[in-house]
Amino acid sequence: MEINSNIQHFADVFDLLHDGVVIINEESHIVFANASCHRIFDYEDNALAGNPLSILIPSDFHNQHHDHIKVYMNYPKPKLMSDRSILFGINSHGEKVPVTISISAFFYGKKYYFAVIRDGAAINRQYEQEKIRAETDSLTHLGNRNYLSNKLVKLSEKQDQHFAVLFIDLDKFKPVNDEFGHEVGDQALQIVAKRLSAVLRSDDVVVRIGGDEFAALLCNISDKTAITQITQKIIHSISRPMHVQQSVFSISASIGCALYPQDGLTEKELLKKSDNAMYHAKSQGTGFNFYEDSYKEDK
Repeated sequence: MEINSNIQHFADVFDLLHDGVVIINEESHIVFANASCHRIFDYEDNALAGNPLSILIPSDFHNQHHDHIKVYMNYPKPKLMSDRSILFGINSHGEKVPVTISISAFFYGKKYYFAVIRDGAAINRQYEQEKIRAETDSLTHLGNRNYLSNKLVKLSEKQDQHFAVLFIDLDKFKPVNDEFGHEVGDQALQIVAKRLSAVLRSDDVVVRIGGDEFAALLCNISDKTAITQITQKIIHSISRPMHVQQSVFSISASIGCALYPQDGLTEKELLKKSDNAMYHAKSQGTGFNFYEDSYKEDK
């Protein structure tokens, strides 16, 4: 019983799928491949049918592929091939392409294998885009707290690191929202984000925590004088008058600083202590305080 003619009844449906579809016989020859499969492996339309499956498998993966098929034949249940999510195929130019392969067996007179192939590069791109969205503040397009946390973890894993975490809270921002409206307030936050990015060094990181709260990570720095100079630049930059729509106003900032490693080793500790230092600076009207100095003053 020949399967090829019957497959053609479903070929148009398979060609609508974004994922690749390959049907293989027991001799590991391709009896059908849809349009997406030809796209993923960069073959001309209908070029794959009749070829051995090995045409899509890099030579250094032949043994691995054979082992996966052998395991599957012993336990023929639908599954994702390999314990890893990403395997490698080879395209018409001899280039390796990342893919995922889900396989299932069916009978049509004899046994066939139905494989669904997903473009691993597209999966990776989607993952990266989702990661960027998860780490980005939608209003200012700065990083968010998740982004800061990941940066802190990576920095703290390195030997002999010294860095500073600044907690930045805007002063006189609520009256802007109350008097001019949230649309003007949102634009003011966007201006603050640009001013912070402009005044910090290229290796530093600035994020929006939420509301009118921002944070900055000053990398490779431990000298308090240098940190103080940076914070004064931040305060001066934020305090410049803002022209938004038909409104002109000024806001300011209070900043607290926690130092790694002496003030804390985790993102939670450092943000909490820089936040405490910021509240101390706000209550004292000093504009800026180190956590260590605030702690000494409180004692």
